[in-house]
Amino acid sequence: MADISVALFIESESHDVDQMNAAIGVHSEKSWRKGDLRGRTGKVYSTDSWLQASKCVVADEIDEIDRAARKTVLSVVSRLQGHEDRFREVAAWGKAGLRVSLCSRLLPPL
Repeated sequence: MADISVALFIESESHDVDQMNAAIGVHSEKSWRKGDLRGRTGKVYSTDSWLQASKCVVADEIDEIDRAARKTVLSVVSRLQGHEDRFREVAAWGKAGLRVSLCSRLLPPL
């Protein structure tokens, strides 16, 4: 089986999640605030973060992985349809990106 994870995110030191939600016009699916605990490590987040994400598990076949990866990326970025310019403006407040993770026995490590 292959695991595919996609996350569209913005991290900001100067704006909180509520401000990002309001400015983008799309509420985060997942978020954290500066100072929140990071799991069991005892460390805290140094930024506020806005996140849209999706995951899927598919058969370990190259065509199926390709199809599912494209579909998963599209499902995340399409949530911003009509809000793209606002997302770009908010992304300039800090660090932003699209993270794609693929774990499969079929594909060789890079």
